[in-house]
Amino acid sequence: MTSAAAGIGPGRSGLLEKLLAVVRAEFRTEIYRPAPDDPVFVAPACAVADCDRIVSMRGLCNGHVIRWRHRGRPALEDFLADPGPPVRGREALSVCTIEACCYGNFGKGLCSKHYERWRRTGRPDPATWQAPSLAAPGVTPAECRLSFCTLWAEGPLGLFCRSHHERWANAGRPDPERFVNNCELTGTAHIDLRDLPRQLTLEFQYGLQCRADAHRRTTPPRTVMQAVRLARAAGASSLLDLTEDQWRHDAALGRVREPVLFLIDVRDAVEVLRDGAGWESEFPRDVWRLERLPGITTPATATVPRPRIRLHFDRIGQRWLRDLAKRWLRLRLTSGLSTTAAHTGLDALVCFGVFLAHVGVDRPLLERHLAHVASQPGGHGLKKGRISNLNLFFQAIRQNRWDDSLPGTAAFYPGDIPREPAPTVSRRLAEHVMAQVESEANLDCWDNPSGRLITVILIRGGLRISSVICLDFDCLLHDGQGAPYLRYFNTKI
Repeated sequence: MTSAAAGIGPGRSGLLEKLLAVVRAEFRTEIYRPAPDDPVFVAPACAVADCDRIVSMRGLCNGHVIRWRHRGRPALEDFLADPGPPVRGREALSVCTIEACCYGNFGKGLCSKHYERWRRTGRPDPATWQAPSLAAPGVTPAECRLSFCTLWAEGPLGLFCRSHHERWANAGRPDPERFVNNCELTGTAHIDLRDLPRQLTLEFQYGLQCRADAHRRTTPPRTVMQAVRLARAAGASSLLDLTEDQWRHDAALGRVREPVLFLIDVRDAVEVLRDGAGWESEFPRDVWRLERLPGITTPATATVPRPRIRLHFDRIGQRWLRDLAKRWLRLRLTSGLSTTAAHTGLDALVCFGVFLAHVGVDRPLLERHLAHVASQPGGHGLKKGRISNLNLFFQAIRQNRWDDSLPGTAAFYPGDIPREPAPTVSRRLAEHVMAQVESEANLDCWDNPSGRLITVILIRGGLRISSVICLDFDCLLHDGQGAPYLRYFNTKI
């Protein structure tokens, strides 16, 4: 892999030091466990009381879902009233029936030690057998290292009870602390960054910190863990080892789309930390990443960032036209032009570049370009935008003296732009349609409470859908009397 493909650029050597400086202590852990009420790393707990595992489906963890299916899928209310014993891995293990003995059951209701003594004495009736005490006077044997197990530890190492010792042995006798962590984390909300290269670990920790600080987008720990597994499978020591397109290639599989998008977000944050964000680093590129340019008016200025807003100047074949296009759109963006209008302006220059056969630009060439635009597919608005934006481009070249070779006759005139046809269909919703939308019965047909809430906000607030879906987590303000007001960002203006 070449250094360019690997994303290695200036400042890569100092990235590790920057990560060590910015990652806070609460995220500097290999196993991150979000709080139960964390608004970002959401992981709802199983609806069964005293179950610490996260929801798999229908409000139940995977173990209780399997049990619910085995019972014939009863009503959830009936199942929750009697869910049965704790699921596997959390159930209490049977204990020796001999009084004051807390070793695990081995056979005939006895632990292995009492069972051996019982066998040696001729297998008497357990009800009348005088079992000896196995604990020294005043000494209580150590308990199993697993926090949810209260049995006494057995074996030469004295780490686990008999059952959990067998599980540990079957797992290949890993490090005891790691085994304890794995058992206690099973089914719970956690993000495990163990066994990753040091820098990759810090990059994920920094990504978690950025996502938590943004406080705008929910990210289940399961999604983060899928992203971690993708990075581990790629054998990367840093997310910058692969380009965004290389990471995005896995998103075509569909099932891993959200983890790949999270991974790319983390990569972006790390790259910004390394290279900085601003015009100095972005202007020379042939593809501008507008979310990295401060002060740009986007629909996400105060709310959820739009994913990957790009301006592709590489679609313009002529180098001289591409350089002028960059200067023009930088000027317009910094003066308050919206990203949508910037895309429209770039589209006009791309269309002009496809038509342009030589460097000279004059009035006869523009007249032929008018005919070319008129023959292209698309509505009146698209064709009008291509002509008017190209005219603004020529005006900016003359006003700013970017290229004195552009003749004064290279311009469009008001009559060149075709008139907009009269509208034939009203865009206003009919009253009987709005009555159906506002009906409580119809609103209750939503199977998603978020969709119902968005619809009510659209009706009562008159907002555009692009403004509603970008509402922040904390989108209410209250006046002195406690009356609530909706705080939103107007994506149109």
